[in-house]
Amino acid sequence: MRHFLFSVLSFALFLVACGDDSSSVSAGNPSSEIASSSSIVSDDSKESSDSKSNAVASSSSNEQTEPSNEQTENMPSGTYDCSKYKCFTTEFLNQDLLEAGKYGEILDERDSQVYKTTQIGNQIWMAQNLNLETQNSRCYNNDSSLCNKYGRLYNWMETVDKPWSECDLTTSCSLPSIVQGICPVGWHVPTKEEYETLIEFAGGFSSSQNLKTTDGWNEISVSNDTYGFSALPAGERNCIDPCHYEGEKETTAFWTSTENHTSNVYFMFMKDSYGDASLSDNPKKTDWLLSVRCVKDAE
Repeated sequence: MRHFLFSVLSFALFLVACGDDSSSVSAGNPSSEIASSSSIVSDDSKESSDSKSNAVASSSSNEQTEPSNEQTENMPSGTYDCSKYKCFTTEFLNQDLLEAGKYGEILDERDSQVYKTTQIGNQIWMAQNLNLETQNSRCYNNDSSLCNKYGRLYNWMETVDKPWSECDLTTSCSLPSIVQGICPVGWHVPTKEEYETLIEFAGGFSSSQNLKTTDGWNEISVSNDTYGFSALPAGERNCIDPCHYEGEKETTAFWTSTENHTSNVYFMFMKDSYGDASLSDNPKKTDWLLSVRCVKDAE
């Protein structure tokens, strides 16, 4: 009897032992599968994360190729897509300098207008006239198609951004040495002295032929546009008996920010029959309209 009980007990212990072993193996396999599955998910997540990071980096890189214009920086020519921005015709620029990539350019964020620029000596100038539409500016002869060629014509008060009430014909404006005025950020309305520096560098008496475009002037004008300043004969709106437009293809004139006493201000002008660019002065009347070129602030 004892032998029978011992045998039954031994058999039961054997079954329990086998059951424990079977349970141990089953627990091990799912654990391995979970670990393997976890590893795959982790790799997928990493790949997904890497793809997103690469996509963000690529997007960031693409965004960085679009130039920053917060300071109206001088960029290489061709930076801005003219299908997205307003670009002047380049027909009248110095084509050799244009093809050689010697012009720079800036984007005026106020109206998305792109201007070519050129370095002359230590100065960087717009190579095209300002074309920002303002309340008192006009296209030559009120022909809007000419603004894309010549830019707009401005009165002096608007050019230096001063109201008539502050500095009329009897009161000096007392302007600072650098006047941003109507120009983009980082650029300013040239002073009389800055135009004198330009004229001297461009050849003094023969400066006009080095600053004018080679095309667009009357045949009497001889020019080679040596430095890419590319001055076109944009004319002016003259207000002597009565106000009228005159001088297209014959003359161009640019405001300075410099006053001459209280009533007059200086401007730089060129004519088809003159060999030099010259400085003169006009009364700072609100109805006399001339072109504006901006020059880059010194660094």
